[in-house]
Amino acid sequence: MKRFPDQSGVRFICGLVLMGLIAAVHGAGNLRSKLGHLPRVMTSATGQFVVLGFEPGSPNGPPPLSSIRTNHVQLDPGVLVLTCERVKSEFLLLLNIGDKWKGAVSIHVDGRAQADTDLEVSATRMRDGWGFRLRLPGQIERMRLVRALVRVLLLEIANRENTSGRLAEVPLWMQEGLAAQLYAMHGDALAASIGLQVFGLDEELAVPKVMLGRNIPQSYERNYTELLSMARRHFELFEPAEFATLQMPLPKDREGFAWVTFQYSAHLFVAELLRLPDGREGMMRALTELKGFLNPQLAFLKAFEARFPNALAADKWWSLICVDFKSREVNLRWSEADTMQRLKEILYTPVSVRTDIDSVPEERVMMMQDLIRETAFKDHRPILARALRALLFVEGNSRRDLARLIRDYRTVIEEYLKGNETGGRSTGSFKVVKDAAIERLDLLDGIRFDFKLVASPEPDREVDLDRIERLLSAPVGPLTPP
Repeated sequence: MKRFPDQSGVRFICGLVLMGLIAAVHGAGNLRSKLGHLPRVMTSATGQFVVLGFEPGSPNGPPPLSSIRTNHVQLDPGVLVLTCERVKSEFLLLLNIGDKWKGAVSIHVDGRAQADTDLEVSATRMRDGWGFRLRLPGQIERMRLVRALVRVLLLEIANRENTSGRLAEVPLWMQEGLAAQLYAMHGDALAASIGLQVFGLDEELAVPKVMLGRNIPQSYERNYTELLSMARRHFELFEPAEFATLQMPLPKDREGFAWVTFQYSAHLFVAELLRLPDGREGMMRALTELKGFLNPQLAFLKAFEARFPNALAADKWWSLICVDFKSREVNLRWSEADTMQRLKEILYTPVSVRTDIDSVPEERVMMMQDLIRETAFKDHRPILARALRALLFVEGNSRRDLARLIRDYRTVIEEYLKGNETGGRSTGSFKVVKDAAIERLDLLDGIRFDFKLVASPEPDREVDLDRIERLLSAPVGPLTPP
């Protein structure tokens, strides 16, 4: 006969099993707690970046998402390695270079550090090259993170072939300018957020492939206005930094509004260099030349020596860039007042005139129709030809309504030159062509005067806008006689 344990024995056995389960669960919880306090070591996809940090919410980890400031990012180790590769990929694409890194970058995330703490970047000379270390707080402003990563990337490139014991420092304008350009082109997408880790991130999105030989994306030129919109607003109140300040900033240039002006000036400087046909190649040459110079400005001049023979030429180029940038409106066209002034400089030409054969030439400023009326065709022909080229340049940089007026000036001059360069014309035909050109130039000067009134109307004079529109819409017509 089969015997079964009594009810009290069953209860005793079940109690032992339950106690064992509770102990196991409690032990696992303690293990997870201990592991959560241990740092995580994450290596990026290309192996260049190694991130050491703690899980968010742990005592040494980044603050929770609810405590992250506006425009800041939580530096979770797993997300930070994606950000490093993302920034590097776009950086390489902007300079059109391949990923040939030699110096590893170790990043330590100190979750207890304040968001605005100074960022520490250090370098160590090792047997096979240089290694770099970057210390970051648990949360950081997105733009500061991009700046720090761009600085490390530039240092790594500048010191790849550096066999000396001296670290080749990268000029501040290059660090600030390239970081600002990257952030302007890609915005917050450069600095990944925790949401990418939660919802998953495609590998090619996390580490975009660098396409060698590819030009700067078309959006760079198309959105040039937007990329520098903040700089344009700043330069409405402040003058851009001088070339010497960009190359060698003083301590006073790194404080307050002077520092903000330097940053925007560096952005404009880098953006204009990248627009040059050899801009990206020159930027890379400047980086690789840094190891051979104590003064970074000399490395820049050597890299761009084909374009800037000396510092004076580079200074002149930068001055012209600043004047042109400030004179343009938001749509990259010159302002109406600036266009009208340039048009006036073309239409009023200084010439040397003799009253008779034995007299000394006198300097006079003559309008186009006066030139045509009072001087021989062979004398004013080269002047009108130069004016055509200048008008074409101004037309391409002026607003649409003024461009129509400038185009009409060009049409009158072109037709006049064409009508008189044909051989065999009689004196009467030449007079018809000349009189027609003078009449039309007088008409266009009247329209130009009305435009000037529209820009700065006199209080006691009413401007007839309908008349201006009718005159602009009316065809100029051919100047050659029928």
